[in-house]
Amino acid sequence: MQIIVLFAALIVCVLSLGYVIGECPSACSCDTDSRGRKRVRCDKGGLTIGPAFDPQKLDKDTLILSISAPKGATNPITLLNADHFKDLNLEEIHIRNTDLQRIGDRTFFYLSHSLKVLDLTGNKLMFIHENNFRNLSQLTHLHLDYNQLTDVHSATFNYQKILQVLTLSNNQIANIGTRLLLDQQNLEVIDLSGNPIHDIIPGSQQGAIPELMFPDAPRLRRASLAQTGINSLPYHGIARACKRLEELDVSRNSFTTISPGQFNLITSLRRLILAGNPLTSIQPGALANLRLDFLDLSATRLPLQASFFERAMIKSLSIASNNLQTIDGAAFIPIATDLTSVDVGGNPLTLKEKMFEFLPNLKGISLPNMRLARLPKNFLAYKHQIRSLNVSNNMFQELDEEILNALPDLEVLDISQNEIKTLPIQLARPGLRELYANNNQLKKVSDYFVDVFRATSSKMKVFRVFDNPLECDWSVGGLANWVGTSSGRMAVCGPDAGYRCPVCFGPVNVKGRTIDDIRVTVS
Repeated sequence: MQIIVLFAALIVCVLSLGYVIGECPSACSCDTDSRGRKRVRCDKGGLTIGPAFDPQKLDKDTLILSISAPKGATNPITLLNADHFKDLNLEEIHIRNTDLQRIGDRTFFYLSHSLKVLDLTGNKLMFIHENNFRNLSQLTHLHLDYNQLTDVHSATFNYQKILQVLTLSNNQIANIGTRLLLDQQNLEVIDLSGNPIHDIIPGSQQGAIPELMFPDAPRLRRASLAQTGINSLPYHGIARACKRLEELDVSRNSFTTISPGQFNLITSLRRLILAGNPLTSIQPGALANLRLDFLDLSATRLPLQASFFERAMIKSLSIASNNLQTIDGAAFIPIATDLTSVDVGGNPLTLKEKMFEFLPNLKGISLPNMRLARLPKNFLAYKHQIRSLNVSNNMFQELDEEILNALPDLEVLDISQNEIKTLPIQLARPGLRELYANNNQLKKVSDYFVDVFRATSSKMKVFRVFDNPLECDWSVGGLANWVGTSSGRMAVCGPDAGYRCPVCFGPVNVKGRTIDDIRVTVS
């Protein structure tokens, strides 16, 4: 009798488990994310709502739905309605690369209790209004990038009282409502980059970015207005309203002169990105009183002068792609002891021995995109603190022993997009945290690297080797087995693995398969 009862209980448990696990939609794949939440991913393209994929048939404990398509493909979904999401408990919806032109009123009504992230990037949305999002009071992240929106009026997101991140980049928005961010007391990130905002009031003295937009978002920490055609900002209004603003990106715009009483009024700034503006002048004192973790002056073609940095403190500086042929140490004098990182990539510089000795506290050097085949033998032959080196997108076929031996405290190395065939054994260091070796000519990755990087004493967090012609035989067995663990997959493939796991170049029987897919074969 006890056996019958136990057997019946077992049947009930199995049936209950079957209901929870359910079946994965035939057009999708199912897994869990890094937080252990059940996720349905439909990323092959060509998806329609029908027999192959019916949202109503998703398991009730599915928390993430992701619909996307490979580059050049799409999903012919043109309409969503509230019934698609009835009785579901989704926390995140990502619907990308579809033919969706509009969002109906209260489409996400049944998810008002649970939905926190709504990502509608890369669709064909032409207009939005507040009723599209009316019930979504729990929403914290809203992404509407790469659509066809032409304007966003005031109070469009008035019902999202706890919204933290709002991105509207790369649309066709020329008209921004004066109170676009009405009641966004919790908003921390706004991205309006890649929109033709400069066309909003042609010939007017009024700025394209409304000053009244900022008092509604007092907790704003990051704002991106890159590539919008603007040449000014309501500096005083931003400084008064946004006391927590740390990052401001106005790159690739029409700024020509940076003067005192502009950016330096926003004393909370820690990252200021001016890259790609046609600057003719940075006036003395224009950056005074700023304490910047990062200043980006790349692709401005502005000759560097010491007066730029008068009474400023700057830790990291990019002067990449400025057609610099020499580095004048005198221009760095006001910030020479502050600088811990410098990027001179993309300049036609001739590197010299001990080139950066005049920057005593430098910890990071970036030299990407300079057509380098090697570094000068005594490039680092001085007392230094270098912990990060970036020589990506160059012509290295190997790394010199002298350079690696001169970097005993190296923590981050980027050698991606070169022609390197073998990883030097000196890189198998427990202290290395990040190694980017993707897009090279590596055919194998020695088990010795894996053994060192997997050890409990290792600090390794990122080890990228994708887009190499890997031969998936015994020589990558250790790497394949490591990717089979959660920590290894995170290090080698990244948090959202799928297209950044290394792919086998050979042998023929496994060519094109990802290394995690063949780990049993090679182990």
